[in-house]
Amino acid sequence: MRDILFSVGTSDFFRGLRVSPKFPAVQKSTQKSDTDRETGKVNEPEPDTPKNTHFYMSAQLDTTRIGRDVQKLVEEVISHLTSLDGAQVEVSLEINVKSQDGMSPQIVRTVSENCRTLRVRDFGFE
Repeated sequence: MRDILFSVGTSDFFRGLRVSPKFPAVQKSTQKSDTDRETGKVNEPEPDTPKNTHFYMSAQLDTTRIGRDVQKLVEEVISHLTSLDGAQVEVSLEINVKSQDGMSPQIVRTVSENCRTLRVRDFGFE
């Protein structure tokens, strides 16, 4: 393949610049900006699409030290995520309890009343 001689403007920098026909796409994609010949305005390249747009996690907590574990998660993970501009952060708590002996009516009543008072979205016993 033969090279194509490329000259633009009056600047000595551009005079005699050679562009190979087999690499024009590579050269164009690596250019920082492009200038419109008619208006002389610099056209900036489109910004890349952001990566890592979704985060999720699930953590097993020590039932004897729930407060400590939650506090560590808030300090070490959640605070960083809530500091992002425009981020929509949702934190939820899921509890599953299985009791071979069953749960007494008093426990069912107390937990149900507390869940309603605390406006727990979804709860139930089976």
